Amino acid sequence: MDLSIPVLAALGWLISLHAIWISHRYHRRMRYTPWCDFSESVSCSRAFTSSYSHALGVHNGWFGVLAYPIIAWLAMAGRSLELLGAGTLLVLASASLAYVSFVKMRNYCVVCTAVYVVNLMIFLIALTAY
Repeated sequence: MDLSIPVLAALGWLISLHAIWISHRYHRRMRYTPWCDFSESVSCSRAFTSSYSHALGVHNGWFGVLAYPIIAWLAMAGRSLELLGAGTLLVLASASLAYVSFVKMRNYCVVCTAVYVVNLMIFLIALTAY
């Protein structure tokens, strides 16, 4: 069994938890500056405090915390069609959030980009495995 997708899913899960932690800590302490805030236009806190950082009243990171274990399970269970579908959803969500971040907000979020890369890799591996 190829473990590349479960390993990527574990990495995505950890990055999602980290995004939630940064957001929570930033909101609790106004003097807190996350390690990923380098400038006005390279800022994860700017991304995490924007109106786009939540969907249905939930921080986007929580969707990753829920989705990545499912992705890992699909890969380990050999459910290639479902994995490709889930990977497609991940890439579409990443593409829309990347567009918002880079084009609309003119902001580069290091943590967000790490999630986009993980999602793209999961999709590409799922695509080649299908």
